[in-house]
Amino acid sequence: MKMHWQNIAIVLTSLLFVFVLTLPINAENADKTCRKFQAAQNSNTVLENTRNPIQPLNSSHFLDQTSMLLLDEIIAQDFNSSQCETKIQSLLPGETLWLRFSVQSKNDHPINWSFTFMERIFDRIVLYELRQNNLIEIAQNGRIVSSLEATDRAIKPALPIRLGPNQAKTYYVSIEGSLEPSITPVIVPANFHSDWSDAITLIASLFLGYLLSLIIFGLILFRQIEVRFYKHYTLYLASLFVFSFIYGGLAFQLLSLTTSVIFVAPFVFFVSGIGQFAFIQYCRILLEIDDRQPRMRWLFIVLSAIVVMITVLAAFDPWRLSRPLQLFYVLGPVIVLCVALIRIRDGILQAKPIALSLLLYSSGLAITVYYFIFPLEIAQATHAYDLILSSPLAWGYYIAIIGETIFMLVAISMMVKAQRRSALAEANALRLSVSDHELMLKKSDARINALEASLAQDANIKLLPPADKRFLKRATDCIIAQIGNENYGVRELAADLATSEKTLGRRIQKMSNLTSAAFIRSTRLGFTRELLLLHQYKTVSEVATAAGFSSVSYFSKMYRQEFNETPSETLKR
Repeated sequence: MKMHWQNIAIVLTSLLFVFVLTLPINAENADKTCRKFQAAQNSNTVLENTRNPIQPLNSSHFLDQTSMLLLDEIIAQDFNSSQCETKIQSLLPGETLWLRFSVQSKNDHPINWSFTFMERIFDRIVLYELRQNNLIEIAQNGRIVSSLEATDRAIKPALPIRLGPNQAKTYYVSIEGSLEPSITPVIVPANFHSDWSDAITLIASLFLGYLLSLIIFGLILFRQIEVRFYKHYTLYLASLFVFSFIYGGLAFQLLSLTTSVIFVAPFVFFVSGIGQFAFIQYCRILLEIDDRQPRMRWLFIVLSAIVVMITVLAAFDPWRLSRPLQLFYVLGPVIVLCVALIRIRDGILQAKPIALSLLLYSSGLAITVYYFIFPLEIAQATHAYDLILSSPLAWGYYIAIIGETIFMLVAISMMVKAQRRSALAEANALRLSVSDHELMLKKSDARINALEASLAQDANIKLLPPADKRFLKRATDCIIAQIGNENYGVRELAADLATSEKTLGRRIQKMSNLTSAAFIRSTRLGFTRELLLLHQYKTVSEVATAAGFSSVSYFSKMYRQEFNETPSETLKR
């Protein structure tokens, strides 16, 4: 157990170290960006052969809150300078954000660059070129732009910037519909943007393929474990798939959807809320929280109620009311992690991998949510994958989901093994119970057969009237009931049958041609024969004592006279 806690402490410390390590890098990049802006003096210079192809856009911006201004009116507006600021506050539904910037080429031949964003969720972006105090539309792109009008259907929207040798141009860009908390415009070479978009598409496709395989695996295998569990876990994986498929942009790229973020955002947050609800429920089942833990059970009920409430709020207004749901992405798994640690102490075997799963899940989502709210400054990159590796928003999410699902599969396999062992133990116990029952039936059949055989040998008993048969049976039952009492004799039998000794002797003599004492002795001997035949005792002495004979030699003598063989011979048979 000590080693287990040490491992947890090491992991937590490492994650905290990585988190803190990114802060000075962030500040250093911000200082470099600021110096570059100060030297740029509100212009953007592009060079084809540069070590860092991605360049933050030095621009000024204007927010049209009505989205009703005409192009001529936009030119006349006062734009706010964003010098030393790479990020611009995002816009709300119904608003249009305008950017104005200049680009100058210091190349002796034509070049093709792209205007794009670090983010990728935009309804429409339109690029205009300023020509003789008029805005001329150059290109448009975005999620509500049809494939015929868009410049391309890449997962990252971009607009082309084409400059001749040593040429300078002034551009305006209108932006509509975004779900990001801030917007970070950049300019990159066209081929770099293509590689960047392809890398994001490849990673997103692999991740969705991973989720889809888990969903199929869950539908096939997990349903054999517990119906409630497989439904909740499959619902959780399906919500992750839908969220990543739509929010990541593959749905718009592959299906050519043209749905505005105004309609997509509430649906996306609703799906993610359902995923959190299913996550809480299947963790409750895996951790075996039931009526025996009323406090923990109420805790999960409260968590479920909270996630339902904040999901409704986020779906109602994702731009203003989604922050509680984003915080719950971190706080919810942390609370369940504490419960998992308690269940480790309670001896729940699968609680250990569940705790590791929740640790990775909460840590990864904490990184994702933090850098979603407070994005990093633009990092230097020589290749497209450098940008992805330097983006905690992307790899934090992938680490959270992949790490959680891997360790959760380990927990599920441990639970399956435990259930299998329990089922085998129950089957073995049932098999033994059935075997014992069958043995009892065999013994009862043997006794019945032996009794029927002994009765069939006595013609007088077989031909007795019903009244005499009942009397004889009562007498036999009384003797068997006192079989171990060696002092049980004629007087006691007569008293049990409510008759006199004389009448008892007369009736037994009439029915069996035996005296009362001989009848009692014969009944005792017949019972001992059954015991010997059924191997109820290992020695003759034990059988004699059980049948009420105080002397083993006397018992053996009487037994030989009755059955023409010794008790030992019967026992061997």
